[in-house]
Amino acid sequence: MENARATGVDIREGANAFEAITDQDHAVRGVRYRREDGEVVAVEAGTVVDASGQSALLARAMNLRTWDTFFQNLAVYAYYRGAKRLPSPDETNIFIESYEQGWTWTIPLKDDLASVGAIVDSEAGQSILTELGPSEFLKRQISQTVRTADMLSNAELMDGPHVIRDWSYTTNRMVGDGWILLGDAACFVDPLFSSGVHLALMSAVMAAACIHAGKTDPTMRVPAGMVYEQLYRKEYAHFRELASLFYASNRTEESYYWQARRLLGDTDVGARESFIRAVAGQPPRGYERAVLSRGELPFDISDMFAGVESDKRLREARVESGLTPDLVPRMADEARLERRPIFAEGEFQWSIVLASPARPEGAPLSNFVAALVNQVDGQRNIGQILAAFTEGVEDPEQVKQAREMALNAIGILYVDGAIDGLKGLSD
Repeated sequence: MENARATGVDIREGANAFEAITDQDHAVRGVRYRREDGEVVAVEAGTVVDASGQSALLARAMNLRTWDTFFQNLAVYAYYRGAKRLPSPDETNIFIESYEQGWTWTIPLKDDLASVGAIVDSEAGQSILTELGPSEFLKRQISQTVRTADMLSNAELMDGPHVIRDWSYTTNRMVGDGWILLGDAACFVDPLFSSGVHLALMSAVMAAACIHAGKTDPTMRVPAGMVYEQLYRKEYAHFRELASLFYASNRTEESYYWQARRLLGDTDVGARESFIRAVAGQPPRGYERAVLSRGELPFDISDMFAGVESDKRLREARVESGLTPDLVPRMADEARLERRPIFAEGEFQWSIVLASPARPEGAPLSNFVAALVNQVDGQRNIGQILAAFTEGVEDPEQVKQAREMALNAIGILYVDGAIDGLKGLSD
């Protein structure tokens, strides 16, 4: 058995990894691969990183894959030469067009090529595909579009069509003893937002940091792995909910394809909670603007947005009106302080975090705010909390600054929902 634990990088081309090496405790300790000449080689590794894409070597071997029943789609795609491009400056952008039976993509490539595909319902589309065959099927789908059909009016078919179906999935676990999944080997969401490259690069950076953390601090190995999986699932869920929202905001109730993919029917915890959990703490992105500026947003989705924004504005108004000393703050039922790794500045590091329903992965806290949260017990009012918090501080200026900072922190926690109530506050 060859040893790949030496320093430096050992690249082996033409090697087809086909099997994980496990010990008696089912921990992964390496892989077996086949050379181009057919020889099988076993190689050890401290951690096996599965970046095998949708072939998902480890996930398939461990039976970890879970298919997404919401995105049960079928795609037929081909490559064309000479397709029209979008007007400048968008000539290199991907174009997506929805129609009654689904949606199409047009991806401009080099050498005047373009990838063009149609997404339809898997079950309904299969019967038509069987009847017509891939070429006629794709032609019929494109004929139902306006802009895509025009873009292909003078294009020449160069390759395909090809057929793929039901490709959206995630895995029950993404990290284990001696192994970690990243990119498409871990999960794949609907390709609507071309999220694959983003998820692959993001997970690669975090996986490297996770492995490094376990090597430098063995006590962090398991906790960092848990946080890696939690962060990856949150990012995956973000794209999934945005894709769901796109489906919910397009076409009419009469369209079978779009009606079957309404957002509100696809959650166990309620649409509003699911939406909040998916987008909480996310930085602004172009995806949200693209989703919300197109299509006909259903009233129930509009009401969800309005409800979330109304609740936030109400809390902000309450804080701006002044938090008086007699108010009694109460932490949300599921809010709790935990010591766990966080991913910051490209590495995992220990921190105190406040986990809440909106932020299950935990929001990092300074020692100052963590000490303040420990004082919030649902019994003491703000005045008592501030007094206890500054007990023993003799400098009046330091007391003033500490109270101002603490009061500001309580306000932020209240607006964020970690503090879900202020007893004594009049509505």
